[in-house]
Amino acid sequence: MAKENNDKKILAAIGYPIWIIAVVLAIIEKDDKYVKYHAYQATFFGLGALAVYIAMWIVGMVLIFIPFLGYIWWMLTSLLMLALFVLSIIYAIKTAKGEMFEIPFITKVMKNFVKSI
Repeated sequence: MAKENNDKKILAAIGYPIWIIAVVLAIIEKDDKYVKYHAYQATFFGLGALAVYIAMWIVGMVLIFIPFLGYIWWMLTSLLMLALFVLSIIYAIKTAKGEMFEIPFITKVMKNFVKSI
């Protein structure tokens, strides 16, 4: 039983950098509250990162026609995506260690949408 629980923790942790795994876990996990919590939190984190990327991309498509400003925007977008990836790795490590933590704004939104957590 402990091995199975540890495997689920690892899967929940992998859900942060590879959030499609978190989506699958959120759908199939019914019993383990820890895994379910992190699966939903990782899903909302991934969706938030995707929304930020799409917004940055749309603005970038306009700014690309302005010399130098488009390049700066592209650099900012790249740095932001790198920061989000680093955060996902940090969250994965915390999850694998068994920590319960909240991501500012993301957890609040998640708890408003998912009442079963």
